[in-house]
Order: sequence, then structure tokens, then C-alpha cells
Amino acid sequence: MDESDGMAEALEGTVRVAVTAAAQLGSQLARHREQHLSDARGRSEQEGRDYAARLQGERAAARAQLTPVYRAEWWDRSGAEDIGRAYTTGFDVATTSVQPAARSRTRASGMPSNTELSNMPPASNASR
Repeated sequence: MDESDGMAEALEGTVRVAVTAAAQLGSQLARHREQHLSDARGRSEQEGRDYAARLQGERAAARAQLTPVYRAEWWDRSGAEDIGRAYTTGFDVATTSVQPAARSRTRASGMPSNTELSNMPPASNASR
């Protein structure tokens, strides 16, 4: 009485197909998720590089703008607005950083720190 009507084999075949399909779907979902994470990581890294490049460009421009404050003749002919602009520029550069290491690189590159800016000598004639 070992004869079957084929139902058990049909059910077993259906279960195998369903398990295989589920495994393939799981594998596809895992690959899709991995690709999504890889894409997001790449975008994040690129955005970080773009931001760092922009920040470096802004700092270079600010450095060029602040170079004259180290010369006495600048202080002789600069008015309060010029001094205020220089202070604001230096303060913005000194306090804007991707990370603390970037701030130390800014100072190492010759940009005055907030303390240095506040300790600069007063203009000899601020009304000019």
C-alpha cells in the first residue's frame, strides 16, 4: 500500500519551487540593498569632497583678502568698515570647519585665528 496518488510529489515539487523562488528573491533583494548602500556611500563621499574643495577655495580667497592686514599701511588707510569686514572674514574662516583638523590646517596655512584677529593693533586713524 505504498502507492500514492501523486499529491505528495506534486506538493513537494511546489514547495521546492516556492523555496527556490524565495531564495532567489532574497538574493536579489540583498544585492539591491548592497547596491543602494554603495551608491549612497559614493554620493556622500563625493559631496564631502565637493564641500571640502569649496571650503578650500573660500579659505584661499579669504586668505588673499586678509593678507593686507599684516601691513602697517593697511591700518593707516583703512576705515572701520574695512576693519569690520576683515574681522568678519577672519572669524568666519576660523569658525567654519569640516572637522577640527581642518581648523588647525587653516591656522597652519597663515589664516589668523579669532584670538589673533581680536588682538590685532587698532587702526591709527579709523575715521579714514
